[in-house]
Amino acid sequence: MKGKRPPPRLLLDEPIGSRQEVTLTGAQARYLSRVLRLRAAAPVIVFDGHGAEYLAHIVRYQRDSAIIELGEILPALSPSTLQILLLQGISKGERMDFAVQKSTELGVAEIFPVYTQFSVVKLDAERAKRRAGHWRRVAGKACEQSGRHFPPTVHLPQPLHQCIAELPAGAIRLAFDPRGASCLDFQDRPPTTVAALVGPEGGFSQAELDDLGAGGFQLLRLGAQMLRTETAAVAVCALLQARWGDLKVLNGATV
Repeated sequence: MKGKRPPPRLLLDEPIGSRQEVTLTGAQARYLSRVLRLRAAAPVIVFDGHGAEYLAHIVRYQRDSAIIELGEILPALSPSTLQILLLQGISKGERMDFAVQKSTELGVAEIFPVYTQFSVVKLDAERAKRRAGHWRRVAGKACEQSGRHFPPTVHLPQPLHQCIAELPAGAIRLAFDPRGASCLDFQDRPPTTVAALVGPEGGFSQAELDDLGAGGFQLLRLGAQMLRTETAAVAVCALLQARWGDLKVLNGATV
C-alpha cells in the first residue's frame, strides 16, 4: 500500500506576520494547481524565511492565484552552528546554479559570487542584478526541498579583491586551489565563521594569489584530483560541516 505524499513546502516572498491567509501567485500557484493537481483542502507547508512555518491548506483557486489558509505553527529547524561564507568564482549557467543549490542544502550562510581575472562569465550591472535574483530563487527552491528555514544571503556579484575587503575580521579564511601547499588541516577548536573561496574554471592568477596571501587566506588543495568548480564548492561545504558544523556521520549513515 502506497503511503501519502508529504505536503509540498513553499517559500513565501514576504514575511507572514499576523496574517491568517496568504495568496500564492505565478509559478507557485501553477505548481500547486497544474503540476501537483492539488484540490481545495489539500495540505501544504509555507514558510517565510524568517523562522515562521505553517501547516496550511488550500482554500480555493482563482485565475492564476491560490488562497492558502494558515493552520498549525511548525517548529523551525535551527540554522547551522557554523557560519560558512562561500566565495564562489562565477561559472557558466547550470554549474553556478548547482553550486548555489547544493551549498544551500549544506547550510551555507552567505554566498558571494566573485569575478576573478580568469573568470569566463562577465556581467554588466543589470545582468548581474538579474543573475543574483535567479540564484536567490535557486537557493529558495533548495530550502523548500531540504527543510531549511532560513535561506542564505546571496550577494550581488563583485570583484574578488572587493569581497576580500568586506569579509568579517574574525573569519577563518581558506582558499581552495590545486596548487595549494597542503590539504585541509582541521583545528581542534571549532570556529564560528569560515570564509571559503572556490575559484572559477580558469583558476587564480598570480596577482590574485598574492592578494589572498595578503588578505590572510590559507591556500589549500582538495586531494590529488582536480575538481570542477561546482564540485569543489560541494566538497568544501560538506567537509567544513562534517568537521565543525551539523553534518555528522554515524555508523556509515550521514545525519
